[in-house]
Amino acid sequence: MSSSKKTKERIKTHKKKPRSLETKSIKAHKENSVKRYSEEWKKKVSKGWFKKGHIPWMKGKKMSPETKKKLYEVNKGRKAWNKGKKMLEEEKKRLSELFKGIHRSPKTEFKKGQFKGSKNPAKRIEVRRKISEAKKGKLHPNQRGKNHGNWKGGVATKNEKIRKTLKYKLWRETIFTRDDWACQKCRIRRGKIVSHHLYNFADFPELQTSIENGVTLCRKCHVEFHKIYGLKNNTKEKFKKFLNSSINN
Repeated sequence: MSSSKKTKERIKTHKKKPRSLETKSIKAHKENSVKRYSEEWKKKVSKGWFKKGHIPWMKGKKMSPETKKKLYEVNKGRKAWNKGKKMLEEEKKRLSELFKGIHRSPKTEFKKGQFKGSKNPAKRIEVRRKISEAKKGKLHPNQRGKNHGNWKGGVATKNEKIRKTLKYKLWRETIFTRDDWACQKCRIRRGKIVSHHLYNFADFPELQTSIENGVTLCRKCHVEFHKIYGLKNNTKEKFKKFLNSSINN
C-alpha cells in the first residue's frame, strides 16, 4: 500500500472519531461565555478543566524587550475585530436586562447631578492647585488606621512602639555619636551599624534609653553576638567576653 493511500485511510478514521470531552466543553464555554453561570455548572467545569494547585507556566515571568518589539511589529497596522461595528439593539437590551439592579460600588457609581467630563470644576488648573494646597501635608482619612493598605489589625507590640518614639531615636543617635559612628568590635566606621543593648531591651525596661546601656555594633557583629549568647539574659560581662574573644582571634 502506498503512503498516499495510508494517509487517506488515516484521515477517514480520524473523521469518524467522536470529539473528546475537552473540545466539547471548550466549545460550550465559548458559546456561553456571556451568560451568567450557575453554581452547579461551575462545579462541573471546575472538576474537568481546572486542577487545584496548578501553577500557570507564565506566572512570575516577565516579557523581554525583544519579544515586546516582535509583538509590536507583528500587530502593527492591524485593526481590532470590533472596530466600526455597532452593537445590535437586541444585544443592548439583553445586556441591560442582565445587569439591571447590579451596583458595582455606591462610592464609584455615577450619581444624578454629578459633573461629567470637562464640566467638572476639578478639571480646571486653578481649582486643582487650590485642592492640592489644601491637602498638602495632610493624610487622607481613608489612609489611616484600619483604612490603610498596610493595616494588620494593630499587631504592633509595645517594644515596636517604643522603638519608633522620638526619645528612642535620639538615644540611638547619641550612642552613635559617642562611639564615633564605629563598630566597637571590628572598628568599621559609617557602615550598617546598630545600637546594641548591653542588658536586654525587653527584660530591663528602665534601661531601654539609658546611654550607659547602649553600644554601637555593625550588623555582622551584632548577629554574631546573638548567635553565641542568644537573645535573652544578655549582660555587660557577656559583651566584654565577646570583645576579648574578638581581640584574641
